[in-house]
Amino acid sequence: MAVLHLVARPLAVVIERLTHPTSRAEWSVSAWGETPPLPAVEALARAGTHLPRFAWPLPAGLAAEVISRPGRQVETWLASPTPGLPVAEPAGLATLVTASGGQRIRVSIGWLLVHPAARRQGLGRRLVATLLMVAQQRAIENVWVETRSDWLAATAFWRDCGFTAPL
Repeated sequence: MAVLHLVARPLAVVIERLTHPTSRAEWSVSAWGETPPLPAVEALARAGTHLPRFAWPLPAGLAAEVISRPGRQVETWLASPTPGLPVAEPAGLATLVTASGGQRIRVSIGWLLVHPAARRQGLGRRLVATLLMVAQQRAIENVWVETRSDWLAATAFWRDCGFTAPL
């Protein structure tokens, strides 16, 4: 169970691939910057709990992961299934992490979570495209993602989005 490192490069090509109109649903993505509304993050965990087949427990410690700390800036985006849906009912979450160590800066997608009931409708791709467009606007050349090599669905998703092994 090794960690697989993937990178989106060049960003413009990956963004073009992700924004090609293939989504079956419209998604409203809202930036929350470095201070995400933790109740909205917690609402992701509660979403659908009245229907056990839609319950999706979030990873322990997620709230701590969406908070910036010295040397690590975390920006969070929340997505709703239709424009105007209250933020209290998000269907997905993504984070863009900028970590610095000396003069070296690394930008990566820290978390990408999509509610099971909203999967396979283009939401994950929409969130990834949003993060990559933000990185491109900031003149970032590479955006990294890490996943476990034995998470076959996750690995397939990232590769389908245009992420490849670094050279």
